[in-house]
Amino acid sequence: MIGLLVLLASSASAWGDSLPLTYQILATKDHDRRVFTQGLVLNGKVATETSGLYGKSFVMQYDADTGAVQRRISLPREYFAEGITEFNGLFFLLTWKAGLALVLDQKLQQVAAQPYQGEGWGITHNGQHLIMSNGTDTLSIRKATDFSVLDTLQVKDGERPIHNLNELEYAEELIWANVWQEPVILAIDPVTGAVKGTADLSELVRPNNSHPGESVLNGIAYDPDQRAFWVTGKWWPKRYLVKFHWPQTPAPDPISNTTAASQ
Repeated sequence: MIGLLVLLASSASAWGDSLPLTYQILATKDHDRRVFTQGLVLNGKVATETSGLYGKSFVMQYDADTGAVQRRISLPREYFAEGITEFNGLFFLLTWKAGLALVLDQKLQQVAAQPYQGEGWGITHNGQHLIMSNGTDTLSIRKATDFSVLDTLQVKDGERPIHNLNELEYAEELIWANVWQEPVILAIDPVTGAVKGTADLSELVRPNNSHPGESVLNGIAYDPDQRAFWVTGKWWPKRYLVKFHWPQTPAPDPISNTTAASQ
């Protein structure tokens, strides 16, 4: 599957004004099918991934190339692990309904907990502030020091609000987002909230859908060296390194330009 160019499925046409993205699979690796993936982040060759469910939540780190697990920490039974991001040398881990962002050190030991209102789904950062989703159509921009809300950003495709925003990743000056129960990754303008591009990953979801309705696409981690993204899903046996491609703008017709210039 190396270097395979995958075209979008027809379901992508439902995403109104956004541009359809194709993608190229650069690598396919094994993924622990016991992981109920909630968040994924990459630092060098180390992937940090969270697995949800009450009484079963954990955080683990592994080699992104080989999959060899380097560290795994279980969470207390009352926490349902959600998204995670690494910022300023710390990990920020959301809990679903506990209303707490757990702050972890590099050994995944908790050093603080920051409260928030509502549910926690996905989290990333733009180099200055944290960006969090809560399952609605609105992202919150937050201070890392106390998790207070600085601003909000409603996400729309054209005039249609996009709900169920989930796992997030900030890369290439865009916010990339999973949509819960949808086989898509959205590329979102971080200033306007407009969906600029949509990648339909149905062809990756299909062979990994061992638990229909549950083994959904979830997990996005950017690899800056490859300019590509690791993606996976809940209970998936595989993870993929994919490079997204934007549609090419057609070159101007030289004959038309000459005709127009002579008029």
